[in-house]
This record gives sequence, structure tokens and C-alpha cells, in this order.
Amino acid sequence: LKQQHERELTETKAQLQNKLETDHAQRLAIREQTLRRQHEQTIVDQTASLQNHHEAELRDHLHMQEVKMRQAHATETAAKLQALNKSHRAALEEHHVAHTRSLEELDAKHEQQHQETTSQLQQVHHAERSRLAADL
Repeated sequence: LKQQHERELTETKAQLQNKLETDHAQRLAIREQTLRRQHEQTIVDQTASLQNHHEAELRDHLHMQEVKMRQAHATETAAKLQALNKSHRAALEEHHVAHTRSLEELDAKHEQQHQETTSQLQQVHHAERSRLAADL
């Protein structure tokens, strides 16, 4: 009876130990699964955060590149306009000088024609006087 009691006690002890180990193993498995899910979620969250940060930096970089390109284009356009303006001023000045020279030449020619006409009129007038004087 004593042996049977000890056997049952040993068996019960073994069953309890087994159940305890099984429960402990299940709790460890659940805890491990929970930690794994938490770790995976942390990785997903950190990845999303890094991706958002990276996209924001990329947008900022692209915006700065666009600003730099626009500034460079504006500077280049301004330089081209200044060069064109300088060229047009030079051409206008050249045209003005040529036009002034042409007007001076026309004035000189007009003056010469005026003197020639005046001289011819004086000669005709003198000849007319001489003829009138001869007729008298």
C-alpha cells in the first residue's frame, strides 16, 4: 500500500512537473511570439519613419535643386539680356553716327547746290543787267 501510494505520489509529482514544464513552455512560446510581433512591428514602424524622413529629405533636395536651377537660369537670362542690350546700344550708336554723318553730307551738298544756284542767278542777273544796259 505504501509502495502504491509512493508510486501514485511519484506519478502525480511527475504529471504536475510535466504540466508545469508544458505550461512554462507554452508561456515562453507565447511570450516569444509576442516579442517577435512587437519586434517586427517596431521594424515596420522604424522603416516607415525612415522612409518618410528620406522622402522629405529628397523633396527638400529636389526643391533646392529646382531653386538653384531657376536662379542659374535667371542669372544666365539677365547676362544674355545685358549683352543684347549692350549690342543694341552699340548698333544704335553706330546708326546714329552714320545718320548724323549722312545728314552732314546732305547739308554740305545742299549748301554747295545753294551756292551754285546763287552764283548762276547772280550771273544771269548780271547778264540781264548788262543786256538791259546795252539796250538803253
